Amino acid sequence: MRTPPPFDLSGRAALVTGAGSPTGIGYAAARLLGDLGASLTLAATTDRVHERAAELGARGIPTLGVVGDLTREEDASSLVAQAYAAHGRLDILVANAGLVSALDGDYLAGSIEVTVCRAPYAVMLAKVTVTGR
Repeated sequence: MRTPPPFDLSGRAALVTGAGSPTGIGYAAARLLGDLGASLTLAATTDRVHERAAELGARGIPTLGVVGDLTREEDASSLVAQAYAAHGRLDILVANAGLVSALDGDYLAGSIEVTVCRAPYAVMLAKVTVTGR
């Protein structure tokens, strides 16, 4: 993929949450960021994230897959620490993790809280904890 210089992400590292599904938005974002030159850390709640990481790795994109629950602060901290260990930096966050089901109103309300508030906050808090900034 040929892109203009402002979109060259070579030397940058991205963390993409919710990247386990081969047909999901998180994985699509990860593919694009990788094609633009970024090294990647993919996160999901299941082991299938390792399959996505292997697929991108086979394309020559440095990629780490990490399983974790971002609503748990210790998992978020571990995710960021692993991303830093693998790539030495963290420049981009795609906070795509979330759960959605419209069948149950209480479940939907909880899903929105996880998707919009808790998961992105946990990752940002973990970054500050790991890097001090």
